[in-house]
Amino acid sequence: MAFVATDALAGPDRFELEGRPVPETLLNDVVRLLCRHRSVRSYRPDPLPEGVLEVLVTAAQSASTSRHFQAYSIVAVQDPERKKRLAELSNNGFVADAPLVLVFCPDLHRLEAVSRRQGYEFAERGMDMFLQAVVDTALAAQNAAIAAESLGLGICYIGGIRDAVVEVAELLRLPPRTFALFAMTVGYPAGPTHVRPRLPMDVVLHRETYSDDKLEEGLRRYDEITAASGIYARRAAPEDGGEPRLYGWCEHTARRLARPHPKRAGLRRQLEELGWEFYTGPGRQREELGAGPQTVLAGYSSAAGGSASPWGVGYAGRGASGPGMLRYAVPGPGSGDAPAPRAAAYLSTSWNPCRKYFEKIRKRIRIGSVRITLAAYNPPG
Repeated sequence: MAFVATDALAGPDRFELEGRPVPETLLNDVVRLLCRHRSVRSYRPDPLPEGVLEVLVTAAQSASTSRHFQAYSIVAVQDPERKKRLAELSNNGFVADAPLVLVFCPDLHRLEAVSRRQGYEFAERGMDMFLQAVVDTALAAQNAAIAAESLGLGICYIGGIRDAVVEVAELLRLPPRTFALFAMTVGYPAGPTHVRPRLPMDVVLHRETYSDDKLEEGLRRYDEITAASGIYARRAAPEDGGEPRLYGWCEHTARRLARPHPKRAGLRRQLEELGWEFYTGPGRQREELGAGPQTVLAGYSSAAGGSASPWGVGYAGRGASGPGMLRYAVPGPGSGDAPAPRAAAYLSTSWNPCRKYFEKIRKRIRIGSVRITLAAYNPPG
């Protein structure tokens, strides 16, 4: 089936817009579709045809996946109230108007369930698994986006839902070890849209080795193009001397990078609340659990109020992977060990050697590459 072009998705593709030379024999419907992509932020109220959701998800599931883990889930949202709430949390009002919103979630929850089902410990759950899940999710989403555009639908990625990852997780009832990476609005465009210029190819494409040789000239050209396009027309500002500054992509981007995102500065902590772990390297998996004088009752640190409440028993051992390293594990109620960054635990062969650590309550210490908050303790009975 050929690409279904609508008036709103008509217009030049990137080859035509930017005058990029290419042999005509290499241009087909798929390539032109990819090069016609544009974000759509205004939708007609028309309902989507029956079966579109399943087609998009099938296309998403056909994307490449690392180690065949398929570490993502997709939540389809069509309920008006839930879409309205997503629009509020992401600060993107048009989300409420889209007939369909797909929320793409990196998902280790399912892999943990599979491990337990088969009688194995879910041990590989650190930084690399986080990256694998995020990449799997992005690849699946892009497949869904291409499928939607091939059907004449418009899409827009919504990264704004990361402004409120905990609230979105609650809204969608996401289990631990998942989070909403981004959403995607899907629907028929309400009006004309345009392909936006991208960085010159010689800034992005490096042959054999990385090189900045063409960076400055490429940025200068791109600034002129984006300034002339009017994309940032309402955001330009004069310099101190009163002369208007060329407000193109470089100025706009640098201003955005000049300060941390106000709603995402605590993103790592929020992801840890949702069960994600970011340790790397050997010696940071769970220690085989012991008993007797080597057991310390730990506490759970509440991120909301800063208070601590009893939660589980923590274990750690000396010499995990070298001098100064500690092993740790904190078993959760009936669920094996819980994420180490959410618990306080320290173990020695007796109580006295570790008393000084627990006296520094709520002080953050580093164990390997994981920060742990000492929140509460009780000496062994």
